[in-house]
Amino acid sequence: MKLATILGSIGCSIDLIGAWWIAQSFITARSWQIAEGATQCWGYNPYVLRERCRQVAEAKVGAIFLIIGFFFNLCAWYMSESQFTLKISWYFALILLQ
Repeated sequence: MKLATILGSIGCSIDLIGAWWIAQSFITARSWQIAEGATQCWGYNPYVLRERCRQVAEAKVGAIFLIIGFFFNLCAWYMSESQFTLKISWYFALILLQ
């Protein structure tokens, strides 16, 4: 396989992992966690604070994975485009030399 294809596959896989990390706190929320967050407390709700901290941490990790995945996709695109333009330029050079 070409290196650009491998980098593109790795980038897509890492993007999927990043998207899962970002959506995980919403998808995997249990009913008792939602009930704890909905209860009223004096001053502030420690359950909401804990869940918000967890969501922020998961969002940061997911964003890092997405950025890394986008970087791999960008590298794969650049490699495929540079090979394509290199081939076209060689073809034009051969045509001009004839």
